[in-house]
Amino acid sequence: SCWELLHHTVFWQDILLRNLDGKFIDWSTISNEENWPSDDYLSKDDNFIELVKKFNNNLEIATKKLDKIDLMKGIKIGLEHTPDVTYIRLFLVFLQHTSYHLGQIVTTRKLLGDWKEH
Repeated sequence: SCWELLHHTVFWQDILLRNLDGKFIDWSTISNEENWPSDDYLSKDDNFIELVKKFNNNLEIATKKLDKIDLMKGIKIGLEHTPDVTYIRLFLVFLQHTSYHLGQIVTTRKLLGDWKEH
């Protein structure tokens, strides 16, 4: 569902934003249960409203970080077996992943007739 895709997208936005702050991520601890919402979570409409707010807030946070970071600088994002990457690589992953799933959401809504053309 669109809601599940949005949850997945925000979950990974949060991880990548933590990486951009220089925090290590132990990738082996990330589970599908965290990555996708539970039926209980999906049953509460307020969760969707908060999720949309968080999605938009994460975009604002990422935009502000762009102005403050040397994009070509390398950063360690995980444990010792994880290679260093540049900040620009992290931003590109953030943008590509967000854009990909946002495209899926728009396409799904169009197919369901739930999209207003402007």
